[in-house]
Amino acid sequence: DYLLSGVYETRLSQTTLSNAMDVGAPSNFERMRAHFSLEEMRDMMKGKSVSDESTKAAIKDVYQKHGYFIDPHTAVAWEAYSALKDERQVIIMSTAHPAKFTEIVEPLTGPIPMPDTIKSAFARKPCSSSIPADLSILLEQL
Repeated sequence: DYLLSGVYETRLSQTTLSNAMDVGAPSNFERMRAHFSLEEMRDMMKGKSVSDESTKAAIKDVYQKHGYFIDPHTAVAWEAYSALKDERQVIIMSTAHPAKFTEIVEPLTGPIPMPDTIKSAFARKPCSSSIPADLSILLEQL
């Protein structure tokens, strides 16, 4: 919306399949605005909303066409790029493994091959404790 209107308005976060993108007031936006003018941002990037249904369709489509598993966040980037294609070269960088989203990805693709590093992370027992909101007690834990 900002790229179209030039007006930045925060909004309530909305729950989607891509939970890292469910931000209504992104903390990095002010840094972007401090470094780039609206015109520069419009030149460097485009914006696109992607529905959960389109996200699922992208996960399924990429797997069927390329045999490659993608997570919901990557699917949003893939779908947005597909809708906004132009002459520019684009790199889509993924940071999450689809195995973190098995409940979303596997119904669309079948079982996801699980790297040993993720298997061992999922096998770890959670280790946490509650402490009072007191700095001295926190420092004792270090």
